[in-house]
Amino acid sequence: MVGFDFFRIAGRQYRPKTPHSAMKAVEAQVLPVEAFISMGTSVKPLAEEPYNFLEIESMLSRENLDLSTTVTLVEIFRRLIKSSDQEKALFAAESMNLIEGRYNQTIEMRKEELRHEKRPKTLVELARLYYEYSELHRQVATMKDFYLREAHRYIRMLPDNLEADTETVRLIVMIYVELGLYEEALLTLEQFGNRKDETAFLFLRAEVEFRRRNFITVFQICTWLLQRQDQLDHEQKLLIAHWLGHE
Repeated sequence: MVGFDFFRIAGRQYRPKTPHSAMKAVEAQVLPVEAFISMGTSVKPLAEEPYNFLEIESMLSRENLDLSTTVTLVEIFRRLIKSSDQEKALFAAESMNLIEGRYNQTIEMRKEELRHEKRPKTLVELARLYYEYSELHRQVATMKDFYLREAHRYIRMLPDNLEADTETVRLIVMIYVELGLYEEALLTLEQFGNRKDETAFLFLRAEVEFRRRNFITVFQICTWLLQRQDQLDHEQKLLIAHWLGHE
């Protein structure tokens, strides 16, 4: 799996009304190209009914889907499993098994690697896989919590002198945030404080403070970010609007 999606807003994703605006959104990286289907001169979201099963099958055949698209597919399959059409329900169940099988297989491969050598890269990869797996099961609290705790177990094994890139820091912070461990999330951001002025790190700080309901700090960060609107993409602006209650 590639393309960690921190800025994904469930149910609030921008939906272009014309093919031209859809093209612009993809070019600006506001929306992933996988989430949309080109049908003649029209473009519609993958999750919009009636479903395009040929496109869904095409997506499913790709093993390196980003998290956002995988979550969208799982949400579709969860609805289809309840379908009175047995063929559709069976297709959905088999598709869910396929996605879960891919995750389980990759997890077992990484665990085998870890048994031979305890590399930070492998620990991060296992944490990411379990975090993503928790997102696929977010509708079932007990399952989501179990996989989050597995992710947390692996990040706790990471060395104190870890040289983490932005994506790794984002992953660690979001695992803490989803577990409600906000102080640990803030400590992680402080640990990599030499980059605290980067836009990505400020968004992470705002996310932590928003979850803590520390709205004054969220407002201050958003004010700083909005002074640099030309550096923000559409999805980031949507997230700021969400935090400020301007939706």
